[in-house]
Amino acid sequence: GAVYIGPKHNTRELKKFLQYLRQIVQYRTCPLSQFKEGKLCSDFYFGLCKGWCAKPELEKPDYPQLITSFFKGNTQPVEKQLKKLIDDAVAVQNFEWAAKLRDIYLQISQFTEKQSVEYAKSFSGYLLQIRQIGLWRCYVLLHFFEGKMIDVIRHHFQEEDLDTEEMLANFSSEFGTFSPQGNWFATEKFSLTKEETARMDQLFDDFFQSYLLAQTLQGGSVMTELLSELQQRYHLSHFPYQIECLDISHLSGERTSGGLSCLVGGLEEKRNYRKYKIQTVKNDDYQALQEVLVRRFGLAEKQEVAKLALPNLFILDGGKGQLSILFDLLKQYPAIEKLFSEVQFAALGKGEARKKSHIGQKSKKSDSTVGEKLYVWKHGSIEEFDLVYDEADRLLTKVRDEAHRFANYYRKQQERLAFKKAQEGL
Repeated sequence: GAVYIGPKHNTRELKKFLQYLRQIVQYRTCPLSQFKEGKLCSDFYFGLCKGWCAKPELEKPDYPQLITSFFKGNTQPVEKQLKKLIDDAVAVQNFEWAAKLRDIYLQISQFTEKQSVEYAKSFSGYLLQIRQIGLWRCYVLLHFFEGKMIDVIRHHFQEEDLDTEEMLANFSSEFGTFSPQGNWFATEKFSLTKEETARMDQLFDDFFQSYLLAQTLQGGSVMTELLSELQQRYHLSHFPYQIECLDISHLSGERTSGGLSCLVGGLEEKRNYRKYKIQTVKNDDYQALQEVLVRRFGLAEKQEVAKLALPNLFILDGGKGQLSILFDLLKQYPAIEKLFSEVQFAALGKGEARKKSHIGQKSKKSDSTVGEKLYVWKHGSIEEFDLVYDEADRLLTKVRDEAHRFANYYRKQQERLAFKKAQEGL
């Protein structure tokens, strides 16, 4: 007759919450043998139990259903009961108890707010998404009650162990029949607005990314398989264990800045992030990229350069034109020829995919579909690949987005500093 609800990952918060909940619901925790003795215990005198063991006239308690319903997302009965207790305490001028109940109400509100973010109005049931990640099939299963997400389960299987149909059959036997619903499988039909769909997609992305991170930190092989997939798919000369990406940011040619992001083993390595104040040019992205490359790799003679490990893959934010600056650098700095044997250079171009909503749509310039492209430098020529947009490619877009964010951050930092100096000079 037991009901399993969970898992709940923050056990400290859960234990504190159960202490608050018991003061409201007053459920018993004594063993059955003690209950049958019919003697009141200390819990009764501390207000933690109503004393059903010694008071047969009391109605049969319904707190099991109340607590189960609460943890499944139906918080209104408990909140309503708590408000009534506060009003009763105020009515008899027991302001100290009313203040304590108010604090409990605030704590419960914070707890349930963190546990019950509303994503899909009036939807109650399960949402499932399965993704192929390397040699694994990973899944994220979300449990909703009236639009509130109340639980999440994540796991993975070897590709050869279970196919998607077998996984769906296993889930259906335990949680109910799943049917396709947009990008997911759902136990109930429901409709979402465009904004709600985007939020739900982002929610699944976040859960898959955090699961990959957790598996990597625990010594799992999932991330290694994704990096191997990148190497094979794009014919990279080196295993991309360390990936760096460079982006240039400016505002109408002013405060031109460079931002360098880094992934090591698929994880962000903030210690290797670098910001560059462009010194030679203003409104010329190509020249700015050249300047940063010279400084990053110490191509100029007698140039002091920070001791950073060479990346296996170095990406420029841009297209074939940005990657073509390597031809100019090769003429000016012959030493870069040796660098080509140690570092794989590439560029990640958006083209018509500058808006994510355009990805997968028909191109206005050709018969192909819109998508980002990876341009890979190969012995003086450039190979072009379409992104697949699976978990492996998400590593590339992730390091590119980080470089973009970091470059913009540094440019804005320069603007604030210049504005502050201008104010001090007035």
